[in-house]
Amino acid sequence: MKQADKRWRGFTVIELLLVVVIIAVMAALAVPDFGSTYARVQLRKAADDLAYHMRYAQSYAITKNTLTRLEFDSSFTQYWLARHSGDEAAQDTFIGLTGRMGEVVGVPRDIQISFKDGDPVLYFYPDGTIDKRRIDFCRVHPAYRRGEECLFISTQKQRGQVHVLKQSDESL
Repeated sequence: MKQADKRWRGFTVIELLLVVVIIAVMAALAVPDFGSTYARVQLRKAADDLAYHMRYAQSYAITKNTLTRLEFDSSFTQYWLARHSGDEAAQDTFIGLTGRMGEVVGVPRDIQISFKDGDPVLYFYPDGTIDKRRIDFCRVHPAYRRGEECLFISTQKQRGQVHVLKQSDESL
């Protein structure tokens, strides 16, 4: 009888490494760029959060029959809502709202906020009207093809309504 061939059959380490490298390259090509998608989502969320606070300030001003305002710090990294103190002698005295809507809200550090006219205060009146203003939200992306992505919040077109729009929607 012939003796069975005792050589081991299998893959070499080099063959296994080559397969792993090929799979890694294919996976890298197949995975989309989640960094720019996350940046867009974060920009939109920051704008939507501010618009939500603005709509709340408007309803607060109406229901409490008091002048309410949205205030930003000097570097536009934080904002909060405040109501008029009620003291007629102190016309410019405002007190921060209490509760969750009175908290100071931070803006993500790579998002730049600016007002077209420079004044960082927005007033909400008891009759439901809002100052006509435009607040720009821009985020600079080094890897993003266009380099910068912007949204803006506008109360300019219809007094009393808050809209979050893309730069391309500016004519609306």
